[in-house]
Amino acid sequence: MKKLGLIALVLIVTLGILGAAYGSWSRILTPTEYVSTGTFGCQFQQAVTNDDGTPGNVLDPSAPGSWAWTSGTLTASNWSGGRSSDNIASTTVSGATTQTLTIKMSTTFVGYCSSIGCTIKNTGTVPMKVSTVTATVMPPTGRSASDVSVSFTGALVANTQIAAGSEVLGAIYIVWNGVPSTASTYGLTVTISNIQAVP
Repeated sequence: MKKLGLIALVLIVTLGILGAAYGSWSRILTPTEYVSTGTFGCQFQQAVTNDDGTPGNVLDPSAPGSWAWTSGTLTASNWSGGRSSDNIASTTVSGATTQTLTIKMSTTFVGYCSSIGCTIKNTGTVPMKVSTVTATVMPPTGRSASDVSVSFTGALVANTQIAAGSEVLGAIYIVWNGVPSTASTYGLTVTISNIQAVP
């Protein structure tokens, strides 16, 4: 009988140990995970026109020229032979630090070729690319948007990638094709309308 009691005691202790072990293994583990997402966005950072009336930009441009961006400053270059003998038209630009530039061209004429040097900055913390840039011409009453041709280079070309926090150079070239328009002011907006994260 003593033997039977001892066996029963060993069984009870063993079952207790097994129960405790099972309880430890059957606990529900709830992992805690933290996901950190980056910020996302871009904007024009700088915008300069090649015909703003400052010294060196007085005569009206008749060729696209090019833009340089050194030490954080935009400058127009390669204008040798790219200026007409007239100083009647002008181009102004506003809207830097937004996603839309507003450009105005006044007293334009056939062959007038203004351009805007600009930089686009990735203001987010993840790499991105510009996938759509749109230009909307706003002619004065009685005129047509086809009077103006608009093209883009550099950072404004679709799918240009920009690293997080980086700033890249682009340009807007505007060629006036219409008949002389000494009393007209044409408006133009250029908008970064679609940006995508780079996987």
